[in-house]
Order: sequence, then C-alpha cells, then structure tokens
Amino acid sequence: VHPTQAHADDLTATAYGDITQLVAPGSVNQGDHRTIGFSFEIASYGIPFHEGDVYHFETNLGDYFEILGTSSLPVYNADGEQVATVTGSPDTVTVTLEKAADSETLITGSVTTPSLLVKNIGVPVDGAQDVVLTMGDESTKITVYNPGTTTPSGNDQPDWNTLWKNAWANGDGTATA
Repeated sequence: VHPTQAHADDLTATAYGDITQLVAPGSVNQGDHRTIGFSFEIASYGIPFHEGDVYHFETNLGDYFEILGTSSLPVYNADGEQVATVTGSPDTVTVTLEKAADSETLITGSVTTPSLLVKNIGVPVDGAQDVVLTMGDESTKITVYNPGTTTPSGNDQPDWNTLWKNAWANGDGTATA
C-alpha cells in the first residue's frame, strides 16, 4: 500500500482509495477561518463493501489548520442515503462506510470542511511563506501571510464623554456613537 493511499483497518480488503481532488484557498492570513474541499474514491475491485469498513488517507492538514467544530461529515449517494462518514484529524482523514454502502463496489464522495483556523506557523510580520497542503496523493500550494496586527493607541479610542455631551446637546440621547 502506497503510504498516501487509503487502506482498510483490517488490511484484508483489496480496495484502493484515492483523493481525487483537493481544493484549498491559494492564500490565507494566519488567524483566518477557511474551508478545504476534497473528493475521494474507494474502489473494491468486485468485492462488496460492508458497513463499518474504514479507510484512512494521510494528510498534513494539522500542520497549517486547526479543526474547529465538528470533524465528522456525512456523504450521501444519488438516492440520498448516507454511504459514508468522513472524519478529519490533524494527520488523517478517515472514511467509515455506512449501511447504504453494503454490497457497493465503488464509493465516491465530496466534502467541504467546516471552518478551519489558519495556524500561526511563524511567518514574520508583513511576510509570506509558501506551504504545501497534502491529502492522500493530492497536494496544493498555499501562501500563508502575516499582515501583522493593528493595536489601537490611546488616541484611537473614542472619547465617550464628548460623544455623549454632543448627543445630549443635539437632543438625541440614543446617538452616543
């Protein structure tokens, strides 16, 4: 088994899995929230799948993104039946086959992750760094930027007393900002 191809937990299946497409933003800022999309295919070469079969794809997603919220996503067939659940972790994407996959010999699916937080990977302020996101046999380049942060100085804070006095003088007690 090629290390980036899917493999079954029990290693008795003759199935071959692959990530067929990886869609990621071309550039991100550290601290942004982004999504990643990917498609996969698992072919069993004539031996039917069974509910509970599990396949894994290696990834380096956790090197650049933090998974927020749910990490499990359903995959449905054309009839609207759930055939798989895709679960993400920092180094593995797992596809677990559901009841609707029983007796099938080809499972395909596409998912888009919920919000992922772009990690601080050490890009200097106002700098950029190219990284390569991999999932299975697919990879894509992402440029990670660090635009720096703007911290307001004392002069940038509104003078609430002056705003309130101006609003009161104008007869508008609700327009304090």
